[in-house]
Amino acid sequence: MIKILIVDDNPLKAKKVVEVLNTVGGCTYDLAADLVTSRNQLQKYFDLLILDINLPERFSETPIANKGLEFISEIRSSKRLKSPAHIIGLTEYDEIISTYKDEFQDKLLSVIKYDEKGTAWKKQLITKVEDLINTEVQKLSSSENDFDVAIITALRTPELEEVLNLDYQWKQLNIPNDFSNYFIGKLNIAGNQNINVIATSLPQMGMVATSVSVMKVLNNFKPKYIIMTGICAGIKGKVQLGDLVISDMSFDSGSGKISADHTGEEKFEPDFKSIPLAGDLKQQFIELSMNKNVLRTIKDLWKGNSVTNELVLHLGPVGSGAGVIANADYVEKIRSFQRKLTAIDMETYAIFYCAHYANNPKPTAISIKGVSDFADDHKNDDIQKYCSFTSARVADYIIKNVLTF
Repeated sequence: MIKILIVDDNPLKAKKVVEVLNTVGGCTYDLAADLVTSRNQLQKYFDLLILDINLPERFSETPIANKGLEFISEIRSSKRLKSPAHIIGLTEYDEIISTYKDEFQDKLLSVIKYDEKGTAWKKQLITKVEDLINTEVQKLSSSENDFDVAIITALRTPELEEVLNLDYQWKQLNIPNDFSNYFIGKLNIAGNQNINVIATSLPQMGMVATSVSVMKVLNNFKPKYIIMTGICAGIKGKVQLGDLVISDMSFDSGSGKISADHTGEEKFEPDFKSIPLAGDLKQQFIELSMNKNVLRTIKDLWKGNSVTNELVLHLGPVGSGAGVIANADYVEKIRSFQRKLTAIDMETYAIFYCAHYANNPKPTAISIKGVSDFADDHKNDDIQKYCSFTSARVADYIIKNVLTF
């Protein structure tokens, strides 16, 4: 997210500039109508200054043709004002452009000719702002170590909300031509190591949406670990509502062949190709599952509805399918092919698959989900919030105490 200061004493022109910026996205902006206000604004840093050349010292005074140029010199020489990284002059007067052309060149200043009825200036401004945003994104993702962890959730509410409640100093990042909303966070571990985190949610549930979002995250940010938190359906008898499941291997529960038997009835022949959790992490997660003090501390942080069960962490296979399952018989059919099945969702296998087949260096995939139902028609919004909370907090513990960077 780049920060822009618009300095212009013409309210209509300033409004037009704002409208153009709103079509781009990925930026925030402040407004000033005179130089006195601009000096106050420049006590903080801006990536871009869009500056009218014909400006008044104070809004009630008459604008002076070269005041904008004088202000640029003042900014660059001042120790009090924070000079923006980029400055664009924006004027509607041809005579100003021709009279001060040499000064524009001396100051290496880009000047755009504003025309209330034209569109050329809009295209030029959009190009400049998009270039700045792209440069910012490239800086963020220029090194494979820039982002250590990516956290992805299926739902914006409540799953991503609970991730954003972690104290990671989150800031929103919008990438041009990408409709996803990203959030950049950072934390310090071991007293001296800074960890950078990127978080986002899917546009919709499902493995296709997961795969698209994960590949965008991997290409843009190159995280070492990719973690999914949120909710899943548990297997009754294996887990209880509110328990957490870390996938020690995942598979596509719909992978196989659909045919008909000799009576003409539909027959499903499974062909599950599973992807396991990284072996070194599995042992550490087993140790975590037995650490009742850590799990109890996490549960005690929950301030929502009462949950009587202790927080229990399981490791087991997670099957991912294309649709929401609310049918016990269907679940039993999947279990007949994978007897250790612990949970079902719509995303985990896609996370594992993308990480497994990503370009080198490959990230490590982790799925941590809370059991909010048993793949039946009994859904509970309160338990979904609790599961989103505990899965995010366990992810936080794992980032700080288990993962290596």
